[in-house]
Amino acid sequence: MEADWDEGRVLSFFGPDLQKYTSFKAHSSTEGAIRQLLFNDRGVISIAAKSVHMSLRRGLAQWNIAYVPRPDRVSGRLPTE
Repeated sequence: MEADWDEGRVLSFFGPDLQKYTSFKAHSSTEGAIRQLLFNDRGVISIAAKSVHMSLRRGLAQWNIAYVPRPDRVSGRLPTE
């Protein structure tokens, strides 16, 4: 399995000729690069700057958790990082 790190896309290949098996978008390209991949018996977990995504090995999304900035309830401003 491989990732197009800068575009948020996960790719997999098979066979001696490395034919493409799956390709799916796990993260937004505006979010930046995929930082880590974790493979287990249930699928593939990918981690980017502001989200974590779980897909089956064939690409079907199972869940996605994304960071969404929320305004400070007292001042109404977005928190600074």
